[in-house]
Amino acid sequence: MRPEENPFGIYLYSEEVDALAASFVGEILGSTGGPEDKTWGMYEFALSDPDGVLVRIGWPTHLRKAPAADRQSTTR
Repeated sequence: MRPEENPFGIYLYSEEVDALAASFVGEILGSTGGPEDKTWGMYEFALSDPDGVLVRIGWPTHLRKAPAADRQSTTR
């Protein structure tokens, strides 16, 4: 089987989505090159392992802690 035809995938849940994404700069799939809030309620990014397995890393959007800048602007 060629890697680009690999039908398998894995989803890893982590609160540290941004920190993990920083470890994979240049390898993240998609147009933004980083994590995104998806319409299905996840903040995530995706990459492909050497065998073509799709790996998504994310956390539910509603459980995310607001970034420090957002917290400051809402408390004023």
